Amino acid sequence: MWTLLKNLPNQTIKDKTMNIVYWEIKDDKVYHQGRLHKNADVDSFEVFINPTVQYDKHGTILSPFFSRDKTHIYWAWRKTKLDRETFEILGYGYIKDKNAIYFKYESSIKPVKNHDFKSFVVLDNGYAYDDYQAYYYARVLKKCQNPKSLKPLGFCFAKDNQFVYWQGKEFKNIDINTVQIMPCSKFNFIKDDKYIYYISNKITRSDNPNWEHLHGYYSKDENFVYHMDKILPNENPNDWDKQKAKSSPY
Repeated sequence: MWTLLKNLPNQTIKDKTMNIVYWEIKDDKVYHQGRLHKNADVDSFEVFINPTVQYDKHGTILSPFFSRDKTHIYWAWRKTKLDRETFEILGYGYIKDKNAIYFKYESSIKPVKNHDFKSFVVLDNGYAYDDYQAYYYARVLKKCQNPKSLKPLGFCFAKDNQFVYWQGKEFKNIDINTVQIMPCSKFNFIKDDKYIYYISNKITRSDNPNWEHLHGYYSKDENFVYHMDKILPNENPNDWDKQKAKSSPY
């Protein structure tokens, strides 16, 4: 994945969908998002991105902020203390070198607190575990007693042998044995063999043939129209279809 910037077409890395120029060489100098990278050695400067396929299998853009030259790893314009030779991007904000596992926050890179380096495993959607703890975007899941049982379900959801989690928060009322992700789970809907939930709040029975996800956070059944888990007052479900939900303000 390391690619010499000077060997790329126009010596540029650009996100065409957002029209952002992440890296470019101008006048024999390296620039990141239009700002001069003062420390970079232009001849050895490499970027960590695939210039032809900018998205990985999860639909996440590959990191355009990490780079390196013959001496250092950089995060945007900043010189880091990460070991150049053993630096590795694990995914979902987790990175490592020979010394530690780190998490990439919005404006800093810090070691994951109290992690076990040898047993650390990165899962999907920000979840991770080691022999002693489980994590959601580097935050410890304090209720997870069996880290190796942690399994991402999809989107923000995961489960272990005791709980279902959403964004790292545990819920006991959802059955871990029958919990299922749905296509609309990207909007925080989930179900087990008894109920359909918004996060962990019950909406209707899971076997209700009249429940329908409309669009975004809207759904309906034979009696009500819902926004998230709230019933919209004075709304007739017969008046709602996918187009109306799509044009609604929330």
